[in-house]
Amino acid sequence: MEEFLKPLSELDEFDNILSSIRDQTGPVVITGPSDSQKVHFAWALACKLNSRVLYLAYNEHQAAKVFDDFAFFIGDKAVHFPSREIILHNIEARSYDDVYARINTLDRIINGECSVVVTSAEALLNRLPDRNFFRESIIEICVGSRLDISEALKK
Repeated sequence: MEEFLKPLSELDEFDNILSSIRDQTGPVVITGPSDSQKVHFAWALACKLNSRVLYLAYNEHQAAKVFDDFAFFIGDKAVHFPSREIILHNIEARSYDDVYARINTLDRIINGECSVVVTSAEALLNRLPDRNFFRESIIEICVGSRLDISEALKK
């Protein structure tokens, strides 16, 4: 993957931006790149700074596209934190796929299993449980294991 970093590393502007971020000299404004170029740039900055990335998209559709771009660079080290589905009427056949995706993503974030989290502004509007509360509420159920119902109900 170093081949993808090399073109940016050769730019003086990229080095100036890296220095500004490292030195915390103020906000850095970058204008002009396309969505895919923004992903490439954010990933390169994260690699050079050895840090994790929170990529905030303006809507859920863009977040899904950006997630695909990050997944190209880093595979399963990128996660998508989807927004909650809002249902305005009674529905009998509701899908919980988004709920499961959100829980799985939170688990991977807390356990440090990802380098990039892609989400939308809409997804961040909902309050999340405290990290420790979330960790303590996890129940692992495996095939053949016994589950203490009263303990599960407490959690």
